[in-house]
Amino acid sequence: LSFASDYFDSMLSARMIENETGRIEFPNKDPLMWKKFYSFIDPDKLSGAETQAKLDMKTAVAFVPWFHEFQMTRFLKKCDMILAERVEEIKANEDYVKYGYELCDIDKNGVLDEVVELLKLSCTYDLDKTEDKAEEYICTLLENIQSTSHLFDVKKIESFYSLFAPVDKNLCTVYYEDGQEEIVREIIPSGQCKRICYALMKMSVSSDEQVYISDLVADLSSETINNAEVFPLLLH
Repeated sequence: LSFASDYFDSMLSARMIENETGRIEFPNKDPLMWKKFYSFIDPDKLSGAETQAKLDMKTAVAFVPWFHEFQMTRFLKKCDMILAERVEEIKANEDYVKYGYELCDIDKNGVLDEVVELLKLSCTYDLDKTEDKAEEYICTLLENIQSTSHLFDVKKIESFYSLFAPVDKNLCTVYYEDGQEEIVREIIPSGQCKRICYALMKMSVSSDEQVYISDLVADLSSETINNAEVFPLLLH
C-alpha cells in the first residue's frame, strides 16, 4: 500500500490508529469498486504490463477520483494520457478540418457531450493533457460557430461558465495599423479553461457586421457577468 500510494504511506507511517491496528476502513466505498481498485495496488500486480492492460478508457474515467484521493500520481498520469488520447481519437474521426470544408455530423454520437464531461473531469482532478486537448477541441468548434451553433445549448454554456468563472473586466489599449488606438474593456476569466472564455468572446454576433460577443458584454455590470444564471443565457 505504501509503495503504491503516498496517502497510504503517510497513514501507515504515522502514529495513526490504522498503523497500530493494521486495519484500514472505508465504509463509504463500494466493495466491488474497492476490489477492482485494490488490483492496482496489490504488490503482486504492480508490473507495468499488467497495470497497463487494466487501464482502459472506462476504467480510467471510473478510477480517476480514487487515484486522486489516494495520491497515486503514477496512475493519474496514465489516466490523463488515456483520456487525452480519447479526445484526439474523437478529433481525428470528425468530419471537420480547418481549411474551409463544410462542418457536418459533428455531434452524431454525442461526442461533444463526452468531451465536455472529460473536460470537467480533467479540471476537477488536474489532468493537464486531457484538459488541453478538450479545450482545443471545443475552441475549434467555437471558431466555426456558424456551422456548429446547434451543438452549444445553454447547458453546455453553463458548464463552460462554471469552469472559467468568475469573470472580471479590465481596460486595455488596442493599437491599429493606421496608428489609431482605442481603449476597450476586456473580459478576463479568473478560473480554468480560459481559452474557452476567450473563444466565446471572439464569436461574431452577425456575419454582416464585425460585432463580437465581447462588444456586447463589455458594458455589462460585474454583477451581471458573474451571475451564473444570467450570463450563460446572454452568451447563448
